[in-house]
Amino acid sequence: MFNDQLVLIKGAGDLATGIGWRLRRCGFAVAMTEIARPLVVRRAAAFAQAVFDGETTVEGITARRCDAADVPDVLAAQEIPVVIDPTAALAGELAPTVLVDAIMAKVNTGTGIEDAPLVIGIGPGFTAEVDCHYVIETNRATRWGGSSRRGRRCPIRAAWRAARPGRRRHAGAARAGHRTRAPPRPYWRVGGKGRDHCPLPRRRRQ
Repeated sequence: MFNDQLVLIKGAGDLATGIGWRLRRCGFAVAMTEIARPLVVRRAAAFAQAVFDGETTVEGITARRCDAADVPDVLAAQEIPVVIDPTAALAGELAPTVLVDAIMAKVNTGTGIEDAPLVIGIGPGFTAEVDCHYVIETNRATRWGGSSRRGRRCPIRAAWRAARPGRRRHAGAARAGHRTRAPPRPYWRVGGKGRDHCPLPRRRRQ
């Protein structure tokens, strides 16, 4: 039904795989780009596994690693081509109807609103009407999956990250060294004070 509508997805991790899987089931032609060594964790549920194995199947949908020249043949076989293309230069060759940035880098790595007739940014780091046409919320909260046509989906969280550019998805230790035992009190210092302390339940002694 939508085979003439090409959707190019940047990234082939688990979240991007869910997007591509659903679009393919709906009849859209879907292509994906990835880096040479994907950073995906849930490899069994991600089309990025095709980069390692040549092809992979997730719940009946097959993705196949290929070169840019072989994308039309893979699409004709009703499969999802996965092209190693870190800069997503494939967008200029294929001219997709929809471009979805699902890299989940927490920042915009180069997606522009002029890259396709419809550009969608997944997760934080995007601003609707500036970087893309729509922003989809990925924060697991009450607005998970919601879309926005203006601004950011989570402006408070985005501003908090902007104020702490060095903070990423890791915990910072108070000083160099290795933790060899549980802390004497049920708190792990993530950095700073107040809300930056993360309470943990006390462990029962064996």
